[in-house]
Amino acid sequence: VVSPGHELCDPGALVEPGEAIAVCAPTCRFAGRIVFISSQVYTGELGGISGADLKCQALAKGFDLERAHTYRAWLSDGVSEPAATFEHGAMFAATPYVLRNGVKVAASFEDLAQNGPAVGITITDTYEVLVNKNVWTHTTHEGEAVPDMHHCDQWTSNSFKAQAIVGWNIPPEGSPELEAWAEERWWTRYVEKICKDPQHLYCFEN
Repeated sequence: VVSPGHELCDPGALVEPGEAIAVCAPTCRFAGRIVFISSQVYTGELGGISGADLKCQALAKGFDLERAHTYRAWLSDGVSEPAATFEHGAMFAATPYVLRNGVKVAASFEDLAQNGPAVGITITDTYEVLVNKNVWTHTTHEGEAVPDMHHCDQWTSNSFKAQAIVGWNIPPEGSPELEAWAEERWWTRYVEKICKDPQHLYCFEN
């Protein structure tokens, strides 16, 4: 479905199998909020959630200078979580999340929470395609903090003794785990990794 007043745009090469729709405005800024996986990796010592947000914003400046300040990391700790800090609800129900090529990830925050991403979050801020990558999250599929203290000491520690939850951005194409990845919402809650090991971030325009 294409929103009135918008044209259908070529989404480029698909990064997952299946049908994908890209929608863009006449100026060809996509009619949605952009989501990307960070091109950089970081230990669990992120400077707290605010530090992770700043990392997303710094990366977003490379392609979206005007809106870079709005990007936030899909990340939780004992105090903050996307369900509470991301803008969502009726006002944003008609604004989908899209990859940098315009392919729709979810129709809204609520759709993302209920059904998961329609495609893996695979395109970086530098427009590289990444698969089979772990991403710091400590966040359930509903955008809430995982109810434990495994969040790298509120994202301030890179200790090998501390752990945190990671998501799996997408298994390799043809993997037998793709079905479980979708059903179990492994994109955001997969396994625990030690905070010393560098991982990616999910960054959402907010």
